[in-house]
Amino acid sequence: MQNLEGKKTTLGDDAEIYKVGTERSETKSARQHWKELSRKGKWDYFVSYYLKKIALLLVVCVLIGCMIYAAVRPKKDPLVYLAVIDNVLEADRLNTYFEDLSREIDGGKHPISVDTRLTSSVLTTQDMGAISTYIYAGDLDIMVAVEAALTSYAKSGMLCDLSETLPADILAAIPEEDRYYYHYVPDKNAPAGDTTRDIFVGIHVAEQEFIKSTNLTGYPIDYLLTLVTTGKHVKDGNAFKVLRAIYGLPQTE
Repeated sequence: MQNLEGKKTTLGDDAEIYKVGTERSETKSARQHWKELSRKGKWDYFVSYYLKKIALLLVVCVLIGCMIYAAVRPKKDPLVYLAVIDNVLEADRLNTYFEDLSREIDGGKHPISVDTRLTSSVLTTQDMGAISTYIYAGDLDIMVAVEAALTSYAKSGMLCDLSETLPADILAAIPEEDRYYYHYVPDKNAPAGDTTRDIFVGIHVAEQEFIKSTNLTGYPIDYLLTLVTTGKHVKDGNAFKVLRAIYGLPQTE
């Protein structure tokens, strides 16, 4: 059936709205004809012309509401920010490992944020700038990298002296053969009285489970783990919770 404007509708030919429409004069207003319809006629008219539009509008409103909620809802604060520089590990397995570790530490209330996208290559100055930006902003706590990448940041004084930073229980759990020392030689800009010395800045972690279970290369990778001096979760002690969980040590307050 077509309406008075020639458009097809879903109503049957015997719908009351058409009965009224064929009898009305052309001078009657839409409001007057609406008043002439019975309850069934008004319902038929509403279903034909408005119900689908209202349903579509409701769906759009729900979708917009979900997007707004997703944007403004409180996000879980990370337990720590960890980056694997020049990553060759299987990222999904690595994330799963640290998800399990966060549940072990605090029931998963605060996730361990793992970034595997960054590289230290001199050809990717954007990534190098991003790493430095994270460090200066305090948004990087634990760095896992090969020796060449790690020493470049050790030279800049961005890495913790672990012999001074780590709590006694973690220090005792790290064997001497797993400790990496950076040979520091002061340059002309060094503070007066600064001396040449070996600084404990990294831990060999190739035999740790989070490396062994995610290394799919078929050959050993001598990754080093270090702490960043500016890391906000190094300062609040959360980074130590992660190290204790990695080494199977009991958590302390």
